[in-house]
Amino acid sequence: MKRFALYLTITAFVFAPQLINAQKTISDLAGKWESTDGTTTGSIEFLEGSQVQAVINGLQIPPTNYTIDFARTPIWFDVNVAGKMVKGLLDFIDDDTVKYQVFLSGNRSYDFTESENDPIMVMKRKK
Repeated sequence: MKRFALYLTITAFVFAPQLINAQKTISDLAGKWESTDGTTTGSIEFLEGSQVQAVINGLQIPPTNYTIDFARTPIWFDVNVAGKMVKGLLDFIDDDTVKYQVFLSGNRSYDFTESENDPIMVMKRKK
């Protein structure tokens, strides 16, 4: 019985993050999100259809298309900037807070990895 309880506990820790993101949809991202961590300034706004507008460290990205894969943990979020897909990761901390990393270097990590060239931002939904 103790083995079974241990197995359930381990399974819950392994699969819980995937289940949380798997339940999220694009409607959970609706609206404008702004950086709150104080190190990297930026905002991202999900517009009608599959368009997004972003500002990262003062660089204004005009409305553009994006792709998003909620089946991955963290979520893969890629934005088309001037014909080039800029790769990113996204993870919900709670319903109104996300962690977002944009890989300006072009090489996406499978998890959040702090880098001078690939900033990580904690963003809050602007209400």
